[in-house]
Order: sequence, then structure tokens, then C-alpha cells
Amino acid sequence: MQIKTMSFSQNTKKEKNNSARIAELISTVINESIEHINIKDYAIKPCHLCGECVNSHTCQMDVEFKSLLKDIGSPDLLFLIVPYYSPFPSKLMIFFEKLNEIFYSGWIQNQTYIHPLQNTKIGLIVHGGLVQSEEVVNYYHTMMNKPLAHTLKGLGFHVIRDVQEYPHGLAFGLEHEGSIIQMKGETFPEVSHHDDYIIHAIKEYVECVVNQLKS
Repeated sequence: MQIKTMSFSQNTKKEKNNSARIAELISTVINESIEHINIKDYAIKPCHLCGECVNSHTCQMDVEFKSLLKDIGSPDLLFLIVPYYSPFPSKLMIFFEKLNEIFYSGWIQNQTYIHPLQNTKIGLIVHGGLVQSEEVVNYYHTMMNKPLAHTLKGLGFHVIRDVQEYPHGLAFGLEHEGSIIQMKGETFPEVSHHDDYIIHAIKEYVECVVNQLKS
């Protein structure tokens, strides 16, 4: 079973941003080496609806996106780690936009066509900069998890979930106010999680997703 992780934080000020750290710790939870794809490493561009993807099933106009699709491949399970911005990261929207046109153009040519990536099951983790509480988690689910899960379903993916505990994936906030530190000379504060807190937050969901895939 091949598992990969993909993070959508564009924060380039940190060598390893929070989304990437969460991805890394998924590997720790399942005790298995996992390939990680970091969106900040790809200078992808918006879709221009040129239609050149109709036969190639990739973006002919964007070398970076073509490379991204090749690196993702078609794993059995792909964890998407998405930070709450305002609310969606711009590259996540480009990613969805281009996948939609690639999948749709293939379907126009052949109504039985399925892109290899669409066979991939999805684990969805949303994280943000508000201190963890039931209200914050519900807010993230309303603003992020639910629309993202529906978008992924519309693209033909299957988001692995637990109807009761994780109907639209996992969302979590910061451990406490001390996780936000204003750095001297910096415009924005440093927002970070301790590794043990991340593991505590994601462990049950990650194990639930992996076990469902295996069953």
C-alpha cells in the first residue's frame, strides 16, 4: 500500500512550516516512511482553459504542474494537509481548478474515462491558528472541511471518513495562546505546534483512515 502526504502551506519563511511538520508526523504515527509533496516547492500557475490537456491528461502549459502531477502519481492514499487561511490557500484552488479541467476534458472525450489519480483515496486534515476548542473545530469544519470534502467528491475522489467522529476529515487548532509568539522585527507572529501535540491531535484520525483503507 502506497501512502503519500501533500501539504498546502506556502509559508517560505520557515524551512519546515506547520503543514509540512504535520505531514512528517503522519509518518511517525503509522511508523512508516512516507513520501511528502510540499506545494511551496512548485510554482504552479492558474488554468487558462486552453484545452490542451484533453489528450495528454496533464497541463501542457505549466511545467511545474506537470511535474507536480508526476510526483503525486496515483498512490493508494493521499493525505492532504491544509492550513486555514482566508479561508483557502491560493495554490489549493489552482490545484483543484486544474484537476477539474483535466478530468472534465478527459470525460468529454470519453464518458468512461477515469484519471489514474482519481483512484486515490483521500485523508483530509485541516489546521489553523486559533486555539483549540469545540467552537473552533466546528468553525473549521464549516469553513474548510465540509466544502473541501464536497469539492473532492465532485472531482471523483473518495474522502475516507468516519460518519460519527470524522464526517469530513479532521480539523484542529493551536494547543494554547503560548503557541503564538510575536517575534521582534517581524510583521507576523510565529505560530507553531509542539510535535507531541500534533501527534495527539492527528493520531486517532490517521489510524482510522489507514485502517479503513486496509479493511
